[in-house]
Amino acid sequence: MYTGFMPLSKLKVDVMLETLGLADQYGFPNLVTSISNHLKQSLDIDNASIILNTAKLYDLDELVLDSIQFLDRNASAVVLHESFNDLSEASLIEILQRDSFFAPELDIFKAVCNWSQFHGIGFDNILWNVRLPLIEEIDLLTTVKASGLIEPSKLQEVISGREKTKLLYRGQLIENENVASRRFRTEVISEPLEMFLLDEDYYEKKFCTRHYVRWVDYEGIIIKLGQPSIINHIKLLLWDGDTRYFYSYYIDVSIDQKNWTRVIDYTHYDCRSWQYLFFERQVVHYIKIVGTSGTDGFFHLSGVEAMYKSVVPSMFNDIICPSYNVATLDKHAIVIEGLSTIPNSLIDGNCTRDCWNLAYTCHKIRSGAIVIQLAQPYVISSLRLQLWDLDDDNYSKYYIESSVNYEDWQMLVDNTKEQCKSWQEIIFPETVVVYIRIVGTFNTVNEKFYCGHFECPSMKIIESAKNR
Repeated sequence: MYTGFMPLSKLKVDVMLETLGLADQYGFPNLVTSISNHLKQSLDIDNASIILNTAKLYDLDELVLDSIQFLDRNASAVVLHESFNDLSEASLIEILQRDSFFAPELDIFKAVCNWSQFHGIGFDNILWNVRLPLIEEIDLLTTVKASGLIEPSKLQEVISGREKTKLLYRGQLIENENVASRRFRTEVISEPLEMFLLDEDYYEKKFCTRHYVRWVDYEGIIIKLGQPSIINHIKLLLWDGDTRYFYSYYIDVSIDQKNWTRVIDYTHYDCRSWQYLFFERQVVHYIKIVGTSGTDGFFHLSGVEAMYKSVVPSMFNDIICPSYNVATLDKHAIVIEGLSTIPNSLIDGNCTRDCWNLAYTCHKIRSGAIVIQLAQPYVISSLRLQLWDLDDDNYSKYYIESSVNYEDWQMLVDNTKEQCKSWQEIIFPETVVVYIRIVGTFNTVNEKFYCGHFECPSMKIIESAKNR
């Protein structure tokens, strides 16, 4: 109290927990924070349960989260350790309800039985937080039945209902780390067994696996994760050694390779290069990737990643609604039509340079267009582009269309009757976009239509919306 100093590293955990209670009681918030931070570093199998109880008692949310995540990561060892009995009833129920408390359900059942006996609390209070349908039938009929804690009729209901109800699986949860890699014992189990898909040296790759998109009864490229894992994000590298190549595909996931859930359906969209895909979190053991179209009749895949992302972009179904410019080289967009002395300068993201010094993109009026292809479909509601603005008396006329397959086009803006120059801020109803086609119809200077920079969506409009 007088020195503002306490040698925490020399204190045992039980003393720190007692001191934490006193610090909270007498109103020393800095000491509470210091002890909490030290306890985060002191978590182990022996003390994690009691630290969680204490953190919940004093509403220390960060310490609660760290304790729970530690128990998640070490669930298989925790359920076999005597410290499991240190959990309070509230703490026990909370961790049992987590999909990420990943341990064999039979071990969880045994641990809860021991906990119930140790605390003298009826098993029925906890029972329905144990996921009995995840226990093998033979174990239900032997170990679980022999415990005498579950009535035979209820046990029969569990067994008969396993095939009729959707099971709530558990899986490991590792945030922001690729679990579809060899170090997590992930493997490709479909033919051909091309394990290089799981290598992470993407930019060194010259190989890809492929399949003919019209193969009958082709199961797809199937990847088996080393452990059932909770994921909400998959990255694909579609072979992009030739910028003319694009593909369509879908992705299914499964826990047992029998029942599949479709998480991504891009069968109607032209896609290229890196794909950044998000979906509702799932417990996944198998990932199936099936190409449905390809420029040369084949689907080419060079790399796969799978992980759980704590931060997820705004979504419309399985399509990202970006709050950042996706028409950039960093996001693997390309300019596929239009003339320029510097390829893709239109989308290089540099809006400060003098674009009219040989870095513009143009097309001849009444012939051709400027077309940008995004790497994957996005839901877009704004665009920003820079037209020729060196002459005060100069103006242009144009219209812009979008498409997802380069065949069916939708009008986004029609400025063929307007006198337009310099920066254009364009807003339209939310639209799924892969291709953006800019067509100039008039220019007061000559027979060419010039464009210096392009953004999709417009970052100026997004920033203005954030500031309102």
